[in-house]
Amino acid sequence: MTAARLGANGEVRVKGAAIAAFVVLLCGACSSSPKTTGNVVAPTITNSSEVAKVSDESRARAIVLADADFPSGWQGTAHTEDATDREFERKLKACSGITQTKGTADVFGDDVDQGQASVGSEATFFKTAAAAHADVGTVNNPRALPCVRSILTDLLKAALTKQGLTAARVSGVSLVRVRVARYGDESAGLRLTATIAVAGQSLPFFQDIVVARKGRAEVTASFFNAGGPFPAALERTLIGTLVARLIKDGGH
Repeated sequence: MTAARLGANGEVRVKGAAIAAFVVLLCGACSSSPKTTGNVVAPTITNSSEVAKVSDESRARAIVLADADFPSGWQGTAHTEDATDREFERKLKACSGITQTKGTADVFGDDVDQGQASVGSEATFFKTAAAAHADVGTVNNPRALPCVRSILTDLLKAALTKQGLTAARVSGVSLVRVRVARYGDESAGLRLTATIAVAGQSLPFFQDIVVARKGRAEVTASFFNAGGPFPAALERTLIGTLVARLIKDGGH
């Protein structure tokens, strides 16, 4: 997931959701349910009687963002998890005390990119609304944010070294809660910022995470950009699309 490199003109480039590993703090990667990727269109859900006939995995696939939700020029690739994700989960559990919560389905949408910007989405179903509520509550865990900040700094340094950028320096890593609109039953937000200096250049990184819950269903959206914050108007539009599907499903 984390891939930093020098571009053709020597600029620092980050492909995909570069420092998005902390998405796992909020939802499916904290669950023990099988994870799947991609956005396969599921049957339309129109009422509670139909909900009972559709699997949680199919419902989650119908919620995550798809390439068609983006303006022209954005390109999606299947989301993949790697050893970095698993190492993040292990360290997070060790230093924060956050325990795993069992889910019934966990689906990632494609990672959709344009230039340095990238968007990821995830839909998770838990056995109960109470379990989903507890999972959203991890964003307010007083031990979690300092823990995640430390882990991310180490992982980003390791990723840069792996890409041959041994002289790169990571500084100004900040992870803070941000105020977001009320979506569904509850919602929360985080912003990650960091600066990487390499080859005489200094480049800031920004990542916004928004999580929302309806019933026992939870969605997470991740917005990454290098050089400046992710475009606010597009971020609001994509969050609106994701949340509208969550609310339509109902999370029963």
